Amino acid sequence: MTPDEIKAVVADPASFAGQAFDVLREIAMLYARADDAANEEGRQVGRDLIIRCLERRDEMGEAAMLHDALLVQIGLFPYIETPEDLPLADRLILEAHRPLVEPRDAFVFHEMQAQVYARLMDGENVILTAPTSFGKTLIVDALIASGEYGSVVVVVPTIALIDEVRRRLSRLNKERELGYRIISHPGQTQGDRNIFVFTQERLLEEPHLPAVDLGVIDEFYKLSLGRDQDRATLLNLALAKLRRKAKQLYLLGPSVGELNALPPGFEYRYIPSLDSTVAVDLIRVRRSNDERADLLAVCADLAEPTLIYVRTPARAHEVARWLVDAGVGSPGLPEAARWVASNYHPDWVLVRSLNAGIGIHHGRIPRALAHYMVSAFNEERLRFLICTQTLIEGVNTTAKNILIVDDQIVGKKLDLFTFRNIQGRAGRMFNHYVGRVYLFNEAPQDCLPAIDIPALSQPEGTPAELLLGLNEDELEPRSKERIAPYLEQDLLSIEVLRENSVDPDAQLALAQALRDDAQHLTNDLAWHGFPTYEQLKATVDLLWRHFPNARRGWGARSSAQLTQLINQAARGSTQQMLIANQAAYWLPQGRGIDEVVLDVLTFYRSGLSFGLPKYLRVLDAIQRDVFDRLGLPVGDYRQYAAAAEGVFMPQHLAALDEYGIPIELARKLQHLVLPRDATLDDVIERLRQLDPARIQAEPFEIELLRETQEGL
Repeated sequence: MTPDEIKAVVADPASFAGQAFDVLREIAMLYARADDAANEEGRQVGRDLIIRCLERRDEMGEAAMLHDALLVQIGLFPYIETPEDLPLADRLILEAHRPLVEPRDAFVFHEMQAQVYARLMDGENVILTAPTSFGKTLIVDALIASGEYGSVVVVVPTIALIDEVRRRLSRLNKERELGYRIISHPGQTQGDRNIFVFTQERLLEEPHLPAVDLGVIDEFYKLSLGRDQDRATLLNLALAKLRRKAKQLYLLGPSVGELNALPPGFEYRYIPSLDSTVAVDLIRVRRSNDERADLLAVCADLAEPTLIYVRTPARAHEVARWLVDAGVGSPGLPEAARWVASNYHPDWVLVRSLNAGIGIHHGRIPRALAHYMVSAFNEERLRFLICTQTLIEGVNTTAKNILIVDDQIVGKKLDLFTFRNIQGRAGRMFNHYVGRVYLFNEAPQDCLPAIDIPALSQPEGTPAELLLGLNEDELEPRSKERIAPYLEQDLLSIEVLRENSVDPDAQLALAQALRDDAQHLTNDLAWHGFPTYEQLKATVDLLWRHFPNARRGWGARSSAQLTQLINQAARGSTQQMLIANQAAYWLPQGRGIDEVVLDVLTFYRSGLSFGLPKYLRVLDAIQRDVFDRLGLPVGDYRQYAAAAEGVFMPQHLAALDEYGIPIELARKLQHLVLPRDATLDDVIERLRQLDPARIQAEPFEIELLRETQEGL
């Protein structure tokens, strides 16, 4: 039998039941031939077929013993349901794949996981690339459960992943009584044993990082400069900081083409693996000239949890309208829909989609709401989850099916690397052994990328702000030559250039503009605390002109609009009020409500709470340096930047959004969880002890509160 013939038999339960032993024998012979010939491609084909048979365990009868032997052969020990029934030799092999301390009951590694774990337990630095379903983060759990590490730092690319990792490690910490403090914000109280779960920005902001036993960087491919240079620069600076502090490093990420050479002074073990724990069917959708009809035809036949990948948030809203209008969905979540309607806008498409059992997930959705969407999808309370690239960066879902509707991502053609990451979300260990990926366009044919780590290798083209952030003894001779002009100029102090960690040329251009018009600008910029409207406008104008790449994602179309939005937020306008105000202006001009909602959500998520405070601090440092040298009055924007970061709420209260409490609910809880002079740890502890039955809140808010408490 050929592999395709075997697949066809395995896909049909009745056909498989009548010839289970013969099929498993054919698979065993196929795998053995590939293994003997050191044929990796053939080995992966055999592995795929063995995994597919997991869906037919009930039809195997006595042939299940042969299947267990095959699972042992390929090292997939977690899938063996009754280890006690294995022959003694196989049972001993399986037991050898358990970690020293199991992170959960009856835990066992598959073969490649055990190899990586052993290297790390031996104290080696490890760089692992493997498919999405490999279980790379389970190795982190086992390392922590071992009790061998005092302080651990886990760096993840997004705040959404902070919440997921924090919840998982908090549960492990409680169940195994490990005694760690789980820290996700700079400045939180530390203990004798700490697990820091940070984004790269937060790691750089942490003022008192202790000696670190283990440093972990998840999705380490983001160190490479080819995708998002600004974030890659910060991640490389975070790696440099971690390397100075950590005894050991574990870098993990999806499969790549190759890892470019690293300097000989960095000792590491590079482990690339192709071993997946699920199988995937790629299904090419027959297309017509009506993409809406094509999508609806596929969705109508899918009953299992399904992710629908699209290129942009606006496209996600469009696809949601298609599904809702066609009546494709499930019973839905009416209480969540009512809450969204009353707190954002009743005509936002998310209201209708939630009522129809269809979720939407993208980078502009409020964090607590996005977390709820993933949770509801994983619990199969949402039949469909329409998403952009936000769900390919490590957030775990239990999707049986993935529909790749668009062949673009953020305006660029979908490449093989991103395609593989999306594809890897289909199927899930112990949930869906065989995932299905429906392609509405041709699969990418390019090669997987080579990954570089500029903080270590410092190739040509390394951003100057990254080189400036490295210590002198970490710089290559050619890198020292590149940054020499910045060290020799006298327009701006080198300390400011370094600490701001943004393009030094843009910083110097801004400093020159301040110097050239100092007498005029100092009147508008020498403000303290909260600015007047005119002072805010002058400040925002400078940021808008000098950092165009940064402000593109801030949710405003002009400096004047951004100033207006910031001012309204500072005066207490909620997201609902901002949406209503913007809608009153834009709807008569032909823009739709979904577009207006997206802009306001973008402003809140990326502009107000992230971009504005970051660049306000950049400008604050520059104007202090320039005006002080000229003997002119200087401003102090630190209080306003901190207030904006907390969306003009008490910062510790606003921080609850990433724990699962939306800003709107946090306001209701303020008098219960935020006493005078409370720290974030105080607020979290009060939230943990809060009795939901005593809260005057909507049912949906009570649900969110209970779920958040479970994860604390």
